[in-house]
Amino acid sequence: MSGEVQSLYETLQSLSETFQRRYETLQSLVGTFQTLDHLRHQALLSLDVFPKTSDPRELHDLSCFEKVIHMMSFASLLIMVSLTTVPVPGGQTKFNYLKIKGTKAETTHSLKYKFKVDKSYKFLAKTNYQPTFGGIGFNVSLAAFAANDRFIMIHAETHTDGSGGLDYSKLRPDRLDGLNFTSKEQCAELDPVDINEEHDLRFLKENGFDPSPAVYIKQYFATSVDGTSEIVFTYGIRLANCKGEAVAPEFKQRIDIESKKAVKIQKKIS
Repeated sequence: MSGEVQSLYETLQSLSETFQRRYETLQSLVGTFQTLDHLRHQALLSLDVFPKTSDPRELHDLSCFEKVIHMMSFASLLIMVSLTTVPVPGGQTKFNYLKIKGTKAETTHSLKYKFKVDKSYKFLAKTNYQPTFGGIGFNVSLAAFAANDRFIMIHAETHTDGSGGLDYSKLRPDRLDGLNFTSKEQCAELDPVDINEEHDLRFLKENGFDPSPAVYIKQYFATSVDGTSEIVFTYGIRLANCKGEAVAPEFKQRIDIESKKAVKIQKKIS
């Protein structure tokens, strides 16, 4: 019996040492992520991707997807440290801001909108995830749709800590189905590293839409009055590059018209 007890003691001691090593490894990883986040933020500040400000509210003129699109022309190393995404395991999701039925979507956070995507589009997938930008955590629900070389993404977002400060008022005023939005458009040439390292681009590709070699996007933004919730409607088209047609005024006008026809939006009155 004493031999069995000794064996059990040695087993428990071995397990204790294993847990201690894993704990130390986790502590090291936390320190590494904190260092990477600091380096990422300093790099973005030096490249003028984000405003040089200590006020977090100044960082929200861009959506999560748009922040990364802005960074696509930089080195892949910068891309690798520019975004820390924490996946929400299946069955453990603590938030879900989008209800999907066919090509219809409805937000469930404090900013209540209903979207009816044109039936020519196919629903690809939906996900909930938690990216961090500038040290600020986001809860993001994302749904994607596609038709040939066009795609649509709908984001419903809040800060993870429930704080306000979300504001797109500095962008150009725009209208979508008679509702007030702000908007912005841009083009980005992408390579496999860009797509693999950025959550939304990778999400599109993994679910049937390859955004390479380039995408042109028109985005519409809206935030709640208290700045705690936001929605982003993204209309995109795959291109060969961001030259020629992509910078022509006629092309931009055509995409503006297409984006407004691709979805019907209603704002729910509480």
